[in-house]
Amino acid sequence: MKKSIYTRNLLQSAGMVLLSILMLSMLFSIVSYTYVVQDRRKMLMSTANVVEDVASAVGQVSDLENWEIGLQAVSVARATGFHVFLCDADGQVLICSDSLTECEHVGKKIATGILLQTEREGSFQQRTDLDGFYSGKRLVAAVPVSLKNGSTGGYVFAAAEAGAAGSMWRSYTMILVFVGCFVLLIAIPLSVVSSRREAAPLKEMAAAARQFGKGDLQARVKASGRVDEVGELCEAFNQMADALERAENNRKDFIAAVSHELKTPMTTISGFADSLLDGAIPMEEAPRYLAIINNSNKKVKAYA
Repeated sequence: MKKSIYTRNLLQSAGMVLLSILMLSMLFSIVSYTYVVQDRRKMLMSTANVVEDVASAVGQVSDLENWEIGLQAVSVARATGFHVFLCDADGQVLICSDSLTECEHVGKKIATGILLQTEREGSFQQRTDLDGFYSGKRLVAAVPVSLKNGSTGGYVFAAAEAGAAGSMWRSYTMILVFVGCFVLLIAIPLSVVSSRREAAPLKEMAAAARQFGKGDLQARVKASGRVDEVGELCEAFNQMADALERAENNRKDFIAAVSHELKTPMTTISGFADSLLDGAIPMEEAPRYLAIINNSNKKVKAYA
């Protein structure tokens, strides 16, 4: 199957654009997902710290089941969409943002290992189900609640559905896909125009070469003011065509001149030879005319 330069350039350009979009999509996906997850974790930690500040302040004068802490947890949870709860030092849930009165989470206990890690490191950040506390894995952040005497009175946890970060990431990805398709729709027509422009002089040169083969030496290629390599090729082709035309004209002029120069001696040889054969010239004058024929023959040999 024949593939023109126009087709190859179009396919190459489209392929390069598509490959670039795919590579950028992969890079953007990785970067955006990392950014979304990190941003989500920062928000979770910030939420936990806000509730911890209230719990720490209230804990100086009251117990951690105070309604002020519960109201703060509910307010923050509604503002952020996170699940917030507070547990005591033993890990038993005291307050949950789902409900201040009745909640399935109140009374449950957080695994001791998680509490120890939070206490030791000063915070906790993982994608986990908190050892069965949640039915599925979530992004979780936790901080200890510090009391006035420096002891830990409890822990504040903030959790977000893992799918929420994925939804944000998918939204960013869809935007990228849309932009990529838009760029592709623009790039393909531009590539078509560019490829046609590049292939047009080559097609014109091929047509001119076929005209040369038929004997038409007047065919030329229009460079259209191009100053690139294709323009140089068109200029070289036209220079070659001019040289061939001059050579052909010189050949015709040379043949015409030779024909003209040979015509006189050949006419002389033919005329005197016929006269000698017909007896129109007396035999006593034959040597003189044979000398003329001989001289004319030498002129013919000289042109040969």
